[in-house]
Amino acid sequence: MPVLAVTLVAGLGIGLQTVAAPARATTTTTTTTTTTTSATSATEPLGPVGSESNPAASCWEIKQERTDAPSGNYWLWTPDLVVADQFYCDQETDGGGWVLIGRGRDGWSHAATGQGTSADVRDVVDGPEAFAPRTLPVETITGLLGGKRVDEQTVRLRRAVSADGSKRQEVRFRYAQARPEWSWQLETDLPVADVSFDGTVIGSGTAASFGKTSASVLYDVHTVISSTSGWRTGWGIRDWNNGLGGSKSSSNHLYKDGGQATRPFTQVFLRPELNSKDFPAPPPEGTPEVTGPEVASSLSRWNPWGVTGLAPESNSFYDVEVQAFAEGDGVMYVGGNFTTIQRNASGADAVNQPYLAAFDVNSGEWIQTFRPQLNGQVQSLAVLDDNRLAVGGEFTQASGVDHQGLVVLDTKVGQVDPYFTTSLVNRVGGLLPAVRTMDLEDGWLYIGGRFTHATNEKLPDEVYGRNLLRLSAADLTPDRAMKVELNGSVWSLDASAAGDRLYAAGMFSLNGSAPAYRGLAVDLGDQSQVPWTLVFSDQRDSNTRQQAVVAAGNSVWITGAEHLLTSYDTATMQVRQTWIQQAGGDGQTLTAAGDTVYAGCHCSENTYEGSRTYASRVEGTVDHGAIEQIGAFSNSGASLEQTFSPRFSTRQGSGAWASLVDSNGTLWVGGDLTHAARDTLAKRWTGGFARFGARDAAAPEKPSDLRVLADGSSHILSWTGPGENGVTYQVLRNGRPVGTTTETTLTVPATDGAQYTVRTIEAAGNASASTAVESAADAPALVVPNGAQWDVSYGQGTPRGWPAVGSLDAYGPAPLGWGTTDVATEIPAAADGSRPITSYYARAFEVPESASGDGLEVTVRVDDGVAVYLNGTEIVRENLPGGALTENTYASSAVSSSSASTSTVKVVVPRDLLETGTNVLTAEVHSNYRKTPSHTFDLSAALATDGR
Repeated sequence: MPVLAVTLVAGLGIGLQTVAAPARATTTTTTTTTTTTSATSATEPLGPVGSESNPAASCWEIKQERTDAPSGNYWLWTPDLVVADQFYCDQETDGGGWVLIGRGRDGWSHAATGQGTSADVRDVVDGPEAFAPRTLPVETITGLLGGKRVDEQTVRLRRAVSADGSKRQEVRFRYAQARPEWSWQLETDLPVADVSFDGTVIGSGTAASFGKTSASVLYDVHTVISSTSGWRTGWGIRDWNNGLGGSKSSSNHLYKDGGQATRPFTQVFLRPELNSKDFPAPPPEGTPEVTGPEVASSLSRWNPWGVTGLAPESNSFYDVEVQAFAEGDGVMYVGGNFTTIQRNASGADAVNQPYLAAFDVNSGEWIQTFRPQLNGQVQSLAVLDDNRLAVGGEFTQASGVDHQGLVVLDTKVGQVDPYFTTSLVNRVGGLLPAVRTMDLEDGWLYIGGRFTHATNEKLPDEVYGRNLLRLSAADLTPDRAMKVELNGSVWSLDASAAGDRLYAAGMFSLNGSAPAYRGLAVDLGDQSQVPWTLVFSDQRDSNTRQQAVVAAGNSVWITGAEHLLTSYDTATMQVRQTWIQQAGGDGQTLTAAGDTVYAGCHCSENTYEGSRTYASRVEGTVDHGAIEQIGAFSNSGASLEQTFSPRFSTRQGSGAWASLVDSNGTLWVGGDLTHAARDTLAKRWTGGFARFGARDAAAPEKPSDLRVLADGSSHILSWTGPGENGVTYQVLRNGRPVGTTTETTLTVPATDGAQYTVRTIEAAGNASASTAVESAADAPALVVPNGAQWDVSYGQGTPRGWPAVGSLDAYGPAPLGWGTTDVATEIPAAADGSRPITSYYARAFEVPESASGDGLEVTVRVDDGVAVYLNGTEIVRENLPGGALTENTYASSAVSSSSASTSTVKVVVPRDLLETGTNVLTAEVHSNYRKTPSHTFDLSAALATDGR
């Protein structure tokens, strides 16, 4: 029988041709998409443990099962890692089993996002090309640990101790406290234990500095970031006299700049002893979804405009460029002490617009029609319900008119609202009134700062409310019913979303005669003060100032001096958890969104969870991580979320003074920020504030209808996908991944006892819940796969003897036809472009005697109409009229080209229509009209067991 590529069909004079299949969605029998295969392609047996098709739980497992395994890159997977990846395993040192998590010389970053990619870490592991640090993300390291704590692991450092790198040193140590997760914050006060250098036990120390330099200059690990290290992070050696020969040369394995500590090239390894056999099998209903925390991305969005410059009257650490945000009607209002709006660090298109500006909340574009005129810095903002803008700060005029500390502007051009008549007075301390903080809630505008009285046209008599007042949001009329009298300034306030509590923080100690030391809680129902005694890291009055407070669910968070952040239970007003930030560390801004609380500070290194005292910050610490100007914390768990790990440069180290999550979920952070990380390696100019988009934390939709077919040595899996773009499907066998694909079918080697599940994985790494477990024990035997060879007749009328024919004139692999991207055998048009209405197909298959109790499950594509026959008996008629069918019968309706491949019908044929031995399936495909854009055929058939 001739193949289509060379057969001329009589009557039409057209050549049928087998065409190369176009590029399809990538499918592999591994956990990455590197080669193209299909459900019908031959499958290789599972590779050795640690290979693509058989990822190991750890480098250690590979070495246990393959004692001759060399050092190199291997595939690893744990349930916590979600998606398998390649990692470098050292299989030679000390019994092998070590996984490389980072390497580099000087310039290590503490960012939890890591530096570079996992490929960077594994592919260049040594030599000058590896001097620029590359580290795995903390999330990845957590996945590699598979539920084990970091402080249960031995940390291994392999350091160069000669300029040419020919001499190496082996350092071992263990974090002795508060390391459930890894952190790249190298310099900490946390203790280390089990320290050894080249096998010599040296004792203990802290992660900032440990060893015994009196015994040898090489018995030293010094991670302190200071002038003695050139402010360059690394696993240093205090070789002050440079006996090791360090220099700044790009080829020297030992970085040294003058009298600074030496930073040697270092590789960092861990050795979690994990075995895949210990991973639990999935429950019958399948695995649950896996998502990351709902936090902002660590990488900043590009700002097309920023703010810069300082007003001449600024004179303190607090008078920074950005101090307040408020959003309304698609606009983000930004207030502070800046003078200029410009496009980049070099001052492109710079415009003088001090103190207050507006930006499109989506794009970040400056809204140039909003041009308010104020004569002092803005410290607080709120968009009122009617879209007017309330502004507070250290100004005395707006639009050339006296308004001391408080004004309401229209949001079109920034002019003073003509109906605004409220004014503030301060009769204590000789200073002008100022509003440092405000919050809009339940029809009231709460303001705090420095003032004693307020009036307006409706209430010409002064209303007393020392440093805290409540105004009607409609007309800013002061509320006499609220009785608060604080003897110090209010720095921050927040009314709960439930409208039941008001919280304030500042420099006060009394509310009238009642104690209210630095924190105030008021019941908004009866105006009573709720008892609240704050804890402090330093009891001296000057070190107890509280600068930010936020209500979040059943908690209230407060922060300030001295480096302390605290979460309290609102039911008891007792401490839930505390954190000490260092270096720097005074808290300056708080905002909450969902279950996440963002805490900003002038801080750049450590956060110690559980600690309450700055002077002894390790005491009580239960967890530790890095923080830089702002961090994320779980409200429900009262715990640090290392997943959010931004990096900044600042003008003078004042840090973050304003934060807000907008209606899109984007976090805005403001202060004296000049640059923010745009990727894991570089920063870019950000102009006073940075924006961090919401991290995708939603699970994709799960697949459904998982089906397993047996085809000799293979299992052929198929399922229905959710239809989302940009997702892959992970196939797990007995709870372990055996393949990923972007299609909805995959062929894998058959194994006894196989139980399969499939789940969807999207680009952010979130995984859907999986399908229910499908056992391969009773999988139907596939007798005709998709993509099989079929005999075909086209353009010659109805074949003689149809439909009880054994063969036809030509053949080719399915899908056959035209008009869809997956066509494997193309049937071309005639010279005049015409195409006959109907094509005919035939294929024989065998039924063994052992299948005598089974039926036949047939799945056929419908494009446009199709009829299928088994041994001459009709078993399928879809989208065709009743009665006799001829070569001129039209399909009842059209099927679009885009949906043709998924337009299928499935039937189960009873056993009595099957013959033991040879059987023949025939089919005819009919178009709905002569110029139909697609006309295709494919079919699969499997011997179905009873009940399937």
